[in-house]
Amino acid sequence: MANAISVIICCYNSSHRLPKTLQYLASQRTENIKWEVIVVDNNSTDDTSEVAVTEWQQAGAPVPLIVIQESNSGLSHARAAGIKQANYDLLLFCDDDNWLETDYIASACQLMQRDAGIGILGGLNTPISTVALPEWFGRFESAYACGPQAPTDGEVLPDRLYITGAGMVIRRAVFEALDRVGFRSKLTDRKGEELSSGGDTELCFAAAIMGFKLVYSSALRLFHFMEPKRLTWEYAVKLNNGHAKSFYKLLFYKKLYRGEVLRRSWFKELVSKRKEIVSSEGVLMLYHAYLKGNKAVGDVFNIEMRGKLEMLKAHLAMRAEYQEFMDDLLRFHTSAKGTAATFLNSAE
Repeated sequence: MANAISVIICCYNSSHRLPKTLQYLASQRTENIKWEVIVVDNNSTDDTSEVAVTEWQQAGAPVPLIVIQESNSGLSHARAAGIKQANYDLLLFCDDDNWLETDYIASACQLMQRDAGIGILGGLNTPISTVALPEWFGRFESAYACGPQAPTDGEVLPDRLYITGAGMVIRRAVFEALDRVGFRSKLTDRKGEELSSGGDTELCFAAAIMGFKLVYSSALRLFHFMEPKRLTWEYAVKLNNGHAKSFYKLLFYKKLYRGEVLRRSWFKELVSKRKEIVSSEGVLMLYHAYLKGNKAVGDVFNIEMRGKLEMLKAHLAMRAEYQEFMDDLLRFHTSAKGTAATFLNSAE
């Protein structure tokens, strides 16, 4: 059903964030659109489930809302549970701190209806907080899933090749196609308060390899609420380090998309990084990570050097599983190319 959408909110101890998010959702203008809200409680220790039901009723309960429990910790597990519960083929991942503009759902359905080739759609996320945003925030807003996702509306640039998970709209067909080719995620996504990440980006890279379009539209607008604790420099450093650890694996997906040859030898891949290790850049990585540390508030170069060191450490930690990782990626690439067109044609 093209003019219908399931909104999935994955929660971990979200009782204090959910009310505002649900109030914005309840204000959606969705004439002639069927939709529902699925709240996935992922091992919360507070009253997230009760708050979701109560707040939705107080907001007028414009559409059905169901709360389900997912005992396996992690965003990927929570989303999988939500997708299984969903009744519709369009899925909207609304984080518990995403405040959707009133026309978000209607605009998303319209855009996805207009072009069946769009697999994943994202919009313009504007940061908002109860405190002033730090001066350095604008230089790192993409790490916080904020800001424009392309220079203009349309397909995202190959250099980026992903849509942020906050407010992401995705066809169920993407997941069905991934399942058909035997895709299994190679990343550990967010769990509880951890800052590990990358599942959204991995999903986008895999979808792009299969041939689905990744599209940005500034017509989709939401406010991304930033709790004050997330606006410290220490948090920003941890967040970027978490992204860097994940990006080590993600880079191989991007190389596959570009048609580059992957090194199947862990040692040869390590040798290719020798300049980063033995040159002045290696010294800078160590200096910024262990000596300059968190004193470099707002320093983009500091973040870059820390990120490179985290990626190098990720490669060193991958020694035992590197060959299997490469083999799995290459098998996926062989079976995935052109899958989107074949799948969409067979679904018509």
